Amino acid sequence: RETLFSGFAWPSERELNVMYMDLNKKAKRSRVASYHLARFLQESPAGSRVCLMGQSDGGRIALSTMHLLSGAMLRAFLTEPEAQLSSGRPDLRLRCVILDAAAGHHWLNPGERLDQALPASEALLNLRNSRDYALAFYVFGTYTGLRGAIGRVGLNSHDIDKLGPLSARVEQLDLNPAVGSSRTTLPQALDIPDVAER
Repeated sequence: RETLFSGFAWPSERELNVMYMDLNKKAKRSRVASYHLARFLQESPAGSRVCLMGQSDGGRIALSTMHLLSGAMLRAFLTEPEAQLSSGRPDLRLRCVILDAAAGHHWLNPGERLDQALPASEALLNLRNSRDYALAFYVFGTYTGLRGAIGRVGLNSHDIDKLGPLSARVEQLDLNPAVGSSRTTLPQALDIPDVAER
């Protein structure tokens, strides 16, 4: 009775034939979506438990939203302006599930783009696919960060070292053995026993 489900939809259908150009356009647009979602969640009752779930650029939005809710600033990047809420919400109990997330694997590290997302959260479940075909093009986009996506390569050992104790808040599962190189939606992922359990 105390649970509220909110669906946050944003225009993310494929618009351009060249995969990396389309990914680049969505990556740039996702910053605006993150800001609006964070503003909505900023109005949550004190002490609310919030679980953000997002796939692909939705995963990027979820991580960016947690970063903004911490009170941190999304720094300007290329033509993207800086963004920050009027105040953070450290009282919110944030958890996050990302699937095939289109965000740099290193962005959660100290000094990187979303370095306050993990400190603001209780837990992050990264459902990645090591052979995701769309995220193979991720590194070619200007707004993607030119490194592998967390939804494909996950946090590597260098990232885990940099995160230190914060890395204990992250659990990663490679869905490739169960789904192959196909894109998986969150409802489909729940059919995988290891995912459903978590």
